Amino acid sequence: MARTCARAFNLKVVITRLNSVMGPSHCFPAQVIRAVLADRPLQAPHAINMQSPIHIADMAWQVEPLLEAAAVPALIVNWGGDEHMPMQDWVRKTNEWSGKSATVEARPVAGAPIANPADNTLRKSITGPCRTDFWQEFRRLYDEITATSDFGADTDLRGISIKK
Repeated sequence: MARTCARAFNLKVVITRLNSVMGPSHCFPAQVIRAVLADRPLQAPHAINMQSPIHIADMAWQVEPLLEAAAVPALIVNWGGDEHMPMQDWVRKTNEWSGKSATVEARPVAGAPIANPADNTLRKSITGPCRTDFWQEFRRLYDEITATSDFGADTDLRGISIKK
């Protein structure tokens, strides 16, 4: 729809294809931390589940340059962070900090992409590099979650109650 409108109405458009978001207390990395701390099983569609998480602080300042780059035809940009890593690394780091021994079970899902790392070359040419460090922010998020003692033991990875 956006691409058609860009062409039909000579309307400058940028379409961002968002990767994993980092920062809010219920973001995907936070869900992984809570699952490890609550001794809940983790699953991924592949043995190495690559991600390119982007912090919300980076997203906030990148909006303006991305909007300024809008074009006809529509510009499509992968909106992910600068660092690429498997979600399994998040589990390993959380295990290291918590003393837990969680693992990730690879459960192939028909049609699921092999990985989710974003080619951020175009985004970086528009915005420049991200300003946040994933692992520093991941540790901050871990500390925030462990300080609350609410590991979400009664919810699944989507935050949905699993109480019977």
